[in-house]
Amino acid sequence: MERSRRTLNQRISRFIRFKNGVVVRHHRLEVDNSGFLLPDGVHLNDHGLDIFLDGLREGVVQALHSLGGS
Repeated sequence: MERSRRTLNQRISRFIRFKNGVVVRHHRLEVDNSGFLLPDGVHLNDHGLDIFLDGLREGVVQALHSLGGS
């Protein structure tokens, strides 16, 4: 399952970049992210959510810059 997820993410990322889109990676959440999860092991805790949302914000800023925005 994990290998399939990684393959799918890689193919979609390649396609998005091919279409001149922006791919947001959450490097800090890709490694041992157990400290960023709630006890259910699935959902992000407040700190993990902050990291995730910061990554989305940076991706939006990057996309705006690539489109010539401010």
